[in-house]
Amino acid sequence: WRSAAGSPPRAVFAAHADEELVRVLESKIGDRGLSLHETAVLAATLETLVDEESLERLHTAYRSEGLRTFTDGAISDAEVERALDAYMAMYLFADDYINTSKAALERMWNRTHTYPGWNATKAWVREVRRDVVNQSSEPPTAFASTKLVVAEILRRYGHWQRRECDAMKKDLIALEKRGTGRVPLQRFYGAALSGQFLFREDKSYLRDLGALDEAEPAKPNVLVTNYISTPSNCLAGSRYYHVCCSAGCEELRAPIEREAGAPEAPAELIVEVVERLPPGSDQEPRTLPPTLLERLESIADMHGGLVPIHGRLFSQWMHHAFPHECPYPHLSGRVKLQKGSEWERQTGIKHLASKSRMQMYIDQCKVGEDRSNSTDDAAINAARMHWSSDEELALRPPEQTVLQQLQSAGHGLTVVSAAASLAAAVWHVSGVRTKALGQASQEVAL
Repeated sequence: WRSAAGSPPRAVFAAHADEELVRVLESKIGDRGLSLHETAVLAATLETLVDEESLERLHTAYRSEGLRTFTDGAISDAEVERALDAYMAMYLFADDYINTSKAALERMWNRTHTYPGWNATKAWVREVRRDVVNQSSEPPTAFASTKLVVAEILRRYGHWQRRECDAMKKDLIALEKRGTGRVPLQRFYGAALSGQFLFREDKSYLRDLGALDEAEPAKPNVLVTNYISTPSNCLAGSRYYHVCCSAGCEELRAPIEREAGAPEAPAELIVEVVERLPPGSDQEPRTLPPTLLERLESIADMHGGLVPIHGRLFSQWMHHAFPHECPYPHLSGRVKLQKGSEWERQTGIKHLASKSRMQMYIDQCKVGEDRSNSTDDAAINAARMHWSSDEELALRPPEQTVLQQLQSAGHGLTVVSAAASLAAAVWHVSGVRTKALGQASQEVAL
């Protein structure tokens, strides 16, 4: 394990963990990363921190409702449910659940009034509580029992919330240009102006989130899978994690990983596995068009005959093959995955567009919109979309292999090394240059 984007442990954990934990992490990680055993210890440590935070939030919920945690049996079921409602409101909407000022609590409860899923969330929490209480030896209204309920809520919530993610995805696909995984911006905002609770992010915010395709600047499109997984749709969370939507790409990549048994695979194997996958959201048989087959072969050719299945180009290929499940992979540094409040502080712009601003964008996009439902194969439509030849690899390939590959292609080679501070080794191949971010960066003239 190495810290993301080369951030030292202090930068990653300092805002969330105590100084002693940060110091231990720094002394253990150094420049070598964590071993498998140390990673397991880190996971257990994070789990403990999450549990402690959850308990702290529950205490805060009780205090906010004027309840005491040590009076087992002295409070009613209704009072426990009220405390659990406060806990969930903090979990979903409170940026700082430690702040229990009257104004902070009022803002939190106001957000529950505008959230369409709040009543369903409360009903689900009561269902979880019934399940836990029926299996527990603790008195139903005891604080110890409520702690067990909260632990079960955290365990189940991600799976339960997926229904909202699936509903959002269904709504977006209903608005898209058929089979492309792209929703014209005017349709996106049109849905919001027609009463849709979501789809209100400002165009500039969508761009920074990597959820906007501007291959045709006059006709921007919202990328369905990128939008679904952005921080703007992360509903619940904590100082250590957020609960966000996933479009389902990892489930499609997993069979390829199993069949390959390695970080790279022949193009023929990938095609065979992909075409065996069940139909996607369009329910059409999985047949890859010639354009995608050619692009897969070109990726393999670039890497000596094997396709790196965790590289950017293969992720881009998966996006075009599965536009409803796999996000478009932007180049490193091009995307700012920020919550709306953080983006607002940085830019000074409201992250949610006003009605007049949405209407302005709609008017700008109206010219040239193609609202026809094309009968072309969905994968062919996707393959016609913008394709970038930039590559990024999660792992640095053996240097000898890279040199041999370049020499066998008959290219001249110029290498300039420079120290880099990033711990994760990421390679960027744009057709004329290769960057190794780790121990060195290399400029390659082909």
